[in-house]
Amino acid sequence: MKRARKIYGIGVAVFFGWMMMLTIFVWYQRAVNTPVVNFIYPHQGTIKAPAHTESKGEAYQVCLPTDVLDLDARGYFVYVVEARQGILGNTNIAVKRRIEVLAMDDSLAAVEGNLTAIDKVISDSDKEIYDGCPILLQDSGI
Repeated sequence: MKRARKIYGIGVAVFFGWMMMLTIFVWYQRAVNTPVVNFIYPHQGTIKAPAHTESKGEAYQVCLPTDVLDLDARGYFVYVVEARQGILGNTNIAVKRRIEVLAMDDSLAAVEGNLTAIDKVISDSDKEIYDGCPILLQDSGI
């Protein structure tokens, strides 16, 4: 009876040891292969009028820097950070959001679509991202 308990105890210890090693391996792979991204928040802004007009420009509620906009065959889009519940807890995911560009100048674009002031729009990444891609947010150091 004591020998059976000892064997059972060893088996349990080996099982949990393997599970811990597998968990560490998964976390390591996730940390190495997951893109690290920076983000910005949409904000109010004024799009500059062309130089040949006397207008100071027009104010818009939702503006983004032009370098965060992406373009494909269907039009403009941005990637937004969304938190989703996953197996290992909350995971940040890059989600593609279609937008309509209302006006644009050299550095700023007024957009309309499914964006709010609290959405985290991905501004740059150390690896290529895609819709549904798990991501890590850049540590701001604060």
